[in-house]
Amino acid sequence: MAMAAAEMKKGKAVAASSSKNTSKVKDFWYKNICGEIRSPAGAAEADAQTFAVESVVSDQVKVEAEKQQEKYKAFLRSLRPSELHGLAGLLDPDDNWRVLAAHIRNSGGELRYSMVHIRKFEDVRRSGRSPTVELLCDWGTTNITVGQLHQVLCESGFTSAAVTLLPGVPLPDAAPSEKADSHSIWVVQCSDDLLKKENIDARQPCSSNTRAAAPTMVCAEPCNDFLKKNEHLSSNFCNRTHSDTCGVTEVEAYGDVQPVEFSTLLRITKNFNNDPVKEGGSWLGEGGFGVVYLGHLYDKLVAVKKLSNQFEEGSDVMRKQFRQEIHTLARCRHENLVELLGFSFDGPQLCLVYAYMLGGCLTNRLTCTDEFTSLSWATRLNVAADMSRGLAFLHQKNHVHRDIKSSNVLLDENMVAKLADFGLVRTGKAGGATALTSTVVGTTVYMAPEAMRGEIVTISDVYSLGVVFLELLTGLAPYDEQREPVLLSSLVEELEEEARTIDEVMDQRMGMVDPKALESFFDLACRCLAERKRKRPSAAEVLQEVQGVSTL
Repeated sequence: MAMAAAEMKKGKAVAASSSKNTSKVKDFWYKNICGEIRSPAGAAEADAQTFAVESVVSDQVKVEAEKQQEKYKAFLRSLRPSELHGLAGLLDPDDNWRVLAAHIRNSGGELRYSMVHIRKFEDVRRSGRSPTVELLCDWGTTNITVGQLHQVLCESGFTSAAVTLLPGVPLPDAAPSEKADSHSIWVVQCSDDLLKKENIDARQPCSSNTRAAAPTMVCAEPCNDFLKKNEHLSSNFCNRTHSDTCGVTEVEAYGDVQPVEFSTLLRITKNFNNDPVKEGGSWLGEGGFGVVYLGHLYDKLVAVKKLSNQFEEGSDVMRKQFRQEIHTLARCRHENLVELLGFSFDGPQLCLVYAYMLGGCLTNRLTCTDEFTSLSWATRLNVAADMSRGLAFLHQKNHVHRDIKSSNVLLDENMVAKLADFGLVRTGKAGGATALTSTVVGTTVYMAPEAMRGEIVTISDVYSLGVVFLELLTGLAPYDEQREPVLLSSLVEELEEEARTIDEVMDQRMGMVDPKALESFFDLACRCLAERKRKRPSAAEVLQEVQGVSTL
């Protein structure tokens, strides 16, 4: 209770300010955002509100407010991973997410989560994941909106998290007397042009609890001086110096993989601009462990991955994975592994710098997203061969990747496939012997049965390879609740039972395919997916067979 009270007090500080005009601005936008549009008492009040909006808020700020309105009405499941992890940074410490879960009810008004659910959310910490993110992702499977989450956060006393989620929406729980007597700060995310216009210094690096799309502006105040004195009031404004590092100090240069200053990464990514590249920003994409931005360094295009999963217990896991990726890629140079160019640990967030892969990730190429065209059959076979070749090289070094999946396969401008994301790599035992771990990691739908039991062995990567081969063959996602069967790997059983044919499930966008080649490739995928690991071929054998299919 003391924690909730302190959080409430901290959140209410966001609703204090220094201008009556700004209070009117806030009230005007809050009515629009929350759908509580009420007629003003008279024309004079309406004119006063209009004047306040026009005199204090620029056109760009109005656009930002409209975006806030859209976000308020959007489904919870539409939030980006970086936004979820921003909330996790506030709710994971002291298990605050438990309090939030206790305030979530189903459509019938009953509590949605029991202690059984709570224990399941607690268990994800063992693999370095956030219980807050798991909770929100689970709740997001229903048609819950971002606005409803905002309301529950306020009801739970987590008003700082509510402000982080929707910085333009005032706190709905303030008493009428407080609204009448107090002023308010309206915090919005702003463009670089607006920041220059308002004379705001936007060069500070971003904290791990922010989305980092753009710095924020506090309207109707001298922003720099005000924020320096009241940094706690704006949970979205980044005011950390380069001395505030993320806890990694022992990483040194490895060969030609050199450390890069965080300030340099800020500059080349336009302050980690979260607008998509095609809209003039730097954002390329994101996943569970970070956001990727485009930059220009060493006279070449680079992809900068800013790691975002730095909640309390997971931070140690993240730092370990950071070091592991550097160690692996610095020592294992290969044409079918992504090229690591540098890393940064002198800022508030860990960053990795890779050579930019113009062809995108395999997942997007198979689903034809981001305006990509479909891959031909010949290209898909080449991708399969490249993956197998890269994996065989890793296995020669006794490395187990542990997270082979289509989103971790990147294509360069020549459509050469390269394996990526080496944070979970472990060195296995020589001769293919099995090692054991109590921490099971990876992506469930790609994991071999023995990997789910905690075994670490190179042949488990081959099972994951088989799932990706089925994706190449069918163009389907590995998991789809709206499909029968839900798991793509279950197609093997249907085809073996002759319930369906290969022609029925193959991706028709590939064009004409030789039936023998199609049958041989499917047979190879099936053997990679064998339940018993001893029945699976090695990565080197898979490479030989894929090359054989290419000659048919």
